[in-house]
Amino acid sequence: MSKAQKLRWYAGQLVSDALVAENKGDIDGAIDGHLQAADIFLLLAKFEGDYVRGRSLADNAEKCHKRVREL
Repeated sequence: MSKAQKLRWYAGQLVSDALVAENKGDIDGAIDGHLQAADIFLLLAKFEGDYVRGRSLADNAEKCHKRVREL
């Protein structure tokens, strides 16, 4: 498993943990999780050589930021 794959997995795990925190009513924890995941997604998108995969990662970061604004 490459470092990029590990970071993608970790970002996905952060989003999952943020959703669990949100369901428990821990809004601060949910916001932190979504923002950390967005940072990782943007970092991965920056160094991704393939445009389609990079755009997908940037879209994931955008979804995380949108969720933070909703909270």
